[in-house]
Amino acid sequence: MEITFDTKELRDLCIDEKAAAQKLSPATAEVLKRRLSDMHAADSIGEVLAGNPRAGIHDGVECYVIELPQSFRLTVVPAHLEPRMNVDGSADWGRIRRVKVVSLQT
Repeated sequence: MEITFDTKELRDLCIDEKAAAQKLSPATAEVLKRRLSDMHAADSIGEVLAGNPRAGIHDGVECYVIELPQSFRLTVVPAHLEPRMNVDGSADWGRIRRVKVVSLQT
């Protein structure tokens, strides 16, 4: 999957291991790095099994939440220009190949 970031701060935190270790903790930063790597290697979010991934809602948009240590949660939303939708209007996560990290918080 392709991963984009909602803000420069989120991008820096997710890409810069040193900054992540200082802000989150070394252990949480390491798990964050692994979850992002898992997502990047996956064809869809459904292939990411670690971190108790689950669907949810973030600011009125369907999202996926992935658990990290110390109660941190990584939240991603679909990032396609034309959303991949099911007939019922819900996100078709099996066809979503591009996600945007919108939150990393407790």
